[in-house]
Amino acid sequence: MDEPSSQATSITQFTVEAEDIKPRIIPFRYDTLPGNQPKTNKNTVYLWQTKGEDVLVKITPFRSQSISRNEPNASTNFTGLSLSKEPYLMAYAVDDNVKAIVATLLIEGVGDGRFSVSFPTDSLSFSVTQIGPASLSYRLCVPRGMNPKDDNDWIGLWEGSTVSELYYKRPRCFSPVPIHTNKGNGVFALLEGQNIENGIEYTLGYFKSGYDEQNPLQTTLAASTTFKWEGSE
Repeated sequence: MDEPSSQATSITQFTVEAEDIKPRIIPFRYDTLPGNQPKTNKNTVYLWQTKGEDVLVKITPFRSQSISRNEPNASTNFTGLSLSKEPYLMAYAVDDNVKAIVATLLIEGVGDGRFSVSFPTDSLSFSVTQIGPASLSYRLCVPRGMNPKDDNDWIGLWEGSTVSELYYKRPRCFSPVPIHTNKGNGVFALLEGQNIENGIEYTLGYFKSGYDEQNPLQTTLAASTTFKWEGSE
């Protein structure tokens, strides 16, 4: 197996500027993948009051709010809050359940109505590491507290580089993510008779929840990587 000869990765993320936060509102910007319709696809933000970095999947969030716009990249506000001088974990999900969380930020009150924002130790990343004619290896990292296997995450492969097609075009092949922890390596095998061809662009998509053996949910796209292989057959 060989490394990709080229690779370009896109991930879902969001940002918060500390100076913009008020006790009752968190302005933020989200950047999702081309073709996403956050409102239609039930993208949601969550907030927990916690000192840790782990997503508290078994604890009811302090607050949650659906994204009300269908632009894949936009600025909006998390409203109706009552923030105190406590640590919080804010999270962005590509569906309306906590198993679809793909990005987090740490927010903490520092006094006088001011807040700090920091990045967690682990954040979303996705890449192809090795490629062969009929299989490839990938590296995946998601926020702490997430479990890709238990969350029914899945991987799909498309020919071409148009990321927006991953939301509606059926993949050449797909499989569930076998990783039990928030980061690790996986192997993706093509179906019998299928091959990865030299010099052709392919896109591998990572979907946060929604795996099904027949019709996996394609609206939960969290990350993609477009690559070429110039290895030996």
